[in-house]
Amino acid sequence: MKRSLVLVLLLAVIALSACHTGTTPETQNALNAISTAEDTAATTYLETAAVTASEYVASNGSYGGFSAEVARGFEPSIQWADGGTPRVGGVSIRGVTDAGLVLVTGSESGQPLCLGVTAATQSKGQVDAQTPEDCTGGW
Repeated sequence: MKRSLVLVLLLAVIALSACHTGTTPETQNALNAISTAEDTAATTYLETAAVTASEYVASNGSYGGFSAEVARGFEPSIQWADGGTPRVGGVSIRGVTDAGLVLVTGSESGQPLCLGVTAATQSKGQVDAQTPEDCTGGW
């Protein structure tokens, strides 16, 4: 009987240890630093994509007609897509009008990031935006 009780207690301790999900402040700081670096890589894609869109506007007078196919002609190093799910290492072009568009990417941290671009402003956000106006909250 005593052996059974000890075995049950031992199993309970092991189960509780496996369920413990707390992190130390040092571990949390390291995780935050990794997430920040991953988001920085994603924002670099978006900033490069915004420069590409600006080059298109300089040549064409508006954002109208800017698409993945057109963008590849300006900047082939980016994996461009017309709409779709934000992907790590790729940029989704959405909400294109003559006045602006929104660029969306995924980061390794799992966070979608957006850059809303119009002739007058750029807005940054951590949302899966469909239009430049939806891209809010900053990076």
